[in-house]
Amino acid sequence: MRALVVGGGVAGLTISRALALRGIDVKVFERAAGPEARQDRGLGLWDVSQKCLVEVGLGEFLRQQAFFTKPASYRDVRGTWLSSCRSSEKNGRRVACIQQSHLLKALAGEGAARLDIGWNKDLEHMEQASNKVKVRFRDGTEEEGNILIGADGCFSTVRRLVFPDSKMAFTGKTCYSNIVDRPLGSLAFETLGRLKATGSPLRIAMVPLKGDRLFWFITVHGDREGPADVPVEVLEQLSSWHEPVPSILRSSIKQGGCKSGAILWEPVHELTRPLSSWSSGRAVLLGDACHPLSPNLAQGAALSIESAVKLADALAQSKGDHTAAFETHRRSMQERVRACARVTEFTKVLAKFPEASGFMSYVPRAINGFVFDAFLNHSLQSQG
Repeated sequence: MRALVVGGGVAGLTISRALALRGIDVKVFERAAGPEARQDRGLGLWDVSQKCLVEVGLGEFLRQQAFFTKPASYRDVRGTWLSSCRSSEKNGRRVACIQQSHLLKALAGEGAARLDIGWNKDLEHMEQASNKVKVRFRDGTEEEGNILIGADGCFSTVRRLVFPDSKMAFTGKTCYSNIVDRPLGSLAFETLGRLKATGSPLRIAMVPLKGDRLFWFITVHGDREGPADVPVEVLEQLSSWHEPVPSILRSSIKQGGCKSGAILWEPVHELTRPLSSWSSGRAVLLGDACHPLSPNLAQGAALSIESAVKLADALAQSKGDHTAAFETHRRSMQERVRACARVTEFTKVLAKFPEASGFMSYVPRAINGFVFDAFLNHSLQSQG
């Protein structure tokens, strides 16, 4: 079997590495000009995805490059802790925070184990036959394989070619993010408030990374043009929120880290309706190409890793029956994806009404932590 993987992000490189380790011939095709062309971000990987990375040989990478922390806690604009998980050894290392660029480099491998990646490969056309699939790129080159895996993100070309009726829609949210120096002792947290000028919800989250670095992202509601600087009114309002929000943003401004080009600017989109199928013939979708999630609870990358390893297992055990493998993969992940989507929808509702989160401050700490843990366990289908 020869697998063609379109997309060199987390989903694409994870499935490629997992397939290669199982003895399956695989080649990756990425639209970007090279690994440095992709803007960096921080990722939060939950326990199931960590186990999957260990399975594909990245256990030592996690030990060396991940900053382990408990799940993000919620604060109000004054800094009062509203809700957080219980203090336990497992919760303290439940989330592995890493830089995306570091993970992609590790997944790509090096030396004899390096994945075969074609850069500047922008998919234009695909056609399927009884025993193969052929793809053509905008540079005129063509490739043939037995299966095609579309891991090319929420605006997937593979999905558009396979399911032309699928549509993405703007959610009304724009996300600004960057990686900056981290103050000592900084913890992961998320704070919800409102933008005074419009009354629309405003959210900021901060995630510690290894090497005294920190990933922050700001989500603003409303139709905002970009790429652009972080809006002045947003920075002005955040400057009055609890520490370390003002000091970190001041540092970011000094470093030019709130300017267009330095920040990662992303309008958040989602499918207008879930796909009725994840595959068609010899083509299958993976990760955000199949089930994009809004950036709530940092589940997108983690879910992509988990799904990629399960797809690799299904293909390795299928004895060449790709149809059975695709269906096995869908059945194994569909309820998991639905659970994540339900929790994401719930947190989106909370974000629209930040005042409601203040009620958690009146809940006794022991009960508060128990409820928070139960919420996470339901979302992640794991035990705290």
